[in-house]
Amino acid sequence: MDEPLPIASGQTISQVTTVALQTGLPRWAPFNGILITCGAPKIPEELLGQLVTGGRMVVPVGEKLQEMVVVEKTGETAYTTTGEGFFRFVPMLKGTVE
Repeated sequence: MDEPLPIASGQTISQVTTVALQTGLPRWAPFNGILITCGAPKIPEELLGQLVTGGRMVVPVGEKLQEMVVVEKTGETAYTTTGEGFFRFVPMLKGTVE
């Protein structure tokens, strides 16, 4: 039997986890990437500190219409943001993940 492709190629397998957007996963940080799949009213500052330098976070930001924002950590406390168009996502609901 052949090995699964990620194992055979020596690639690292990513882990996908559902967490409360307000806190993220500080005990597992830092992360190379964070992907948020619900509309956030603003860029979640709590998650910025959970990125490695060079890491990226993709987050739809806004109330009814969200702009897809890519945030890249360029230094210890420095970030760049790029808007990638407008979309509609379900809103972030506080306290829905245990």
